[in-house]
This record gives sequence, C-alpha cells and structure tokens, in this order.
Amino acid sequence: MNNRYNHQSIIARILDPLRPLLGDHFIRYKNHSARLFELSNHIHCGDLSTDNVKILSIACAFNSLHVWSKDTGTDYEKRVVPLIEFLANHNMIDRANEICHLIGITGKYDQSPFDFCRLEESFRKAYWTDITMGTRTFRLSSSNYKRILKKYPSRGFH
Repeated sequence: MNNRYNHQSIIARILDPLRPLLGDHFIRYKNHSARLFELSNHIHCGDLSTDNVKILSIACAFNSLHVWSKDTGTDYEKRVVPLIEFLANHNMIDRANEICHLIGITGKYDQSPFDFCRLEESFRKAYWTDITMGTRTFRLSSSNYKRILKKYPSRGFH
C-alpha cells in the first residue's frame, strides 16, 4: 500500500501536531486510534478501498479526541473544530458530514439502522471491541484481537 494511504502515516499526520493537546495521553491515544483502524479492517474482512482507508484513518484519529484532550472546552471545540480544520487543509471538506457521521455512530451499542454502510458498522463494532477490551469481538478471533493489542498496547487507555 502506498505510504500516503497507510493508516499509520495518516493517523500520525493528524495526531503528531496535536501532541501538546493530548499531553501524557499521546502514545495511548495514538495506539487507540491505530487499534480502531486495525479492528475495523479485520471486522470489515480486510477489503478496504484506498478511499475508505483515508476516511477510516481520519475517523479513528478524531473519534475520542475530546475525551483525552488535556484542554478544557466543549466536545465541539476539542473534536469537531480540529477535524474541520484538518479536512479544509487537505482539500477534503466535502467529506466532513460522512466522517462526522462515522464518528457519531461509534458510541451506539445497537447495530446501525443504516446497515447498507458496512464501513460504518465495522467501525462501530471496532470501537466496542476496543472499549470492552476484547470482551465483545463481533466474530473477530481472540488471537487477532490479542495480536492487534500487542502491536498497539493500551498502556492504560481503557
């Protein structure tokens, strides 16, 4: 895969400038973002298009930024504003609604009513797999979960 569209490089391009915002949580949050991508990809059966790699990487990087930011402020100020700025700076502002929707659905416990979007459902399931530390895996094998966790350790993130 071209490095420009590698999820790790996309996540790094987003999060590295936000290191001061994340403070001591930087590595934990970066690992969380990478785990979300890997889990989504496995749940999605590994057939992500280049476009979906970009969209999913961006959603993973901004998904929980508001929770782990050391700054005070609203969810909007800590997550949405940096997301919109990133998209505008990378000529992707036309994808803002899609990415915001993808991020917004992750906290939903039940399956999305928009089942036509496999990426959305894979991302939602990956989020729940990560926050439950693998107790909910949605057909992801425990060996795959452990391999991903070893590659991107939580270091106390959850």
